[in-house]
Amino acid sequence: MPIEQQARWYEQALYELWRQGVDTVLLLQLVDSPPIPNYATAYETGLYYLNGQSKPAATAFRFPFVTSRSSAGAVLAWGRAPIAGRLVLERLSGGRWQAIAALEVKWHEVFEKTLALRGRAVLRAQVGGQTSLAWTQAG
Repeated sequence: MPIEQQARWYEQALYELWRQGVDTVLLLQLVDSPPIPNYATAYETGLYYLNGQSKPAATAFRFPFVTSRSSAGAVLAWGRAPIAGRLVLERLSGGRWQAIAALEVKWHEVFEKTLALRGRAVLRAQVGGQTSLAWTQAG
């Protein structure tokens, strides 16, 4: 599976588990397993490659951020803040990120915010110099 898809699935899974009341998630492995005897038998589901380099899934697990269109004019943004501070929700516009909402969050606090947005939108969250992966919402 593409590594970007792995990251998306982690974020969506964390959101769905949270909606069902789960408050703790443990991973089977943090680092991909070695290809012994070959890659066909290796688990490559970790947040990090075998060499220790992080995958997009590491960002997704540390700072999950999901958006979903709730109506033609509204998008629900959900996430879990990796640190406390002023969390800013941003939209990509004209090649630049622009703040569209902000809220104060505590360390590891789950946040939800309904955004008045029409049309296609690429969104992300930032707090304390840390940035989530971006999500694209169709119009």
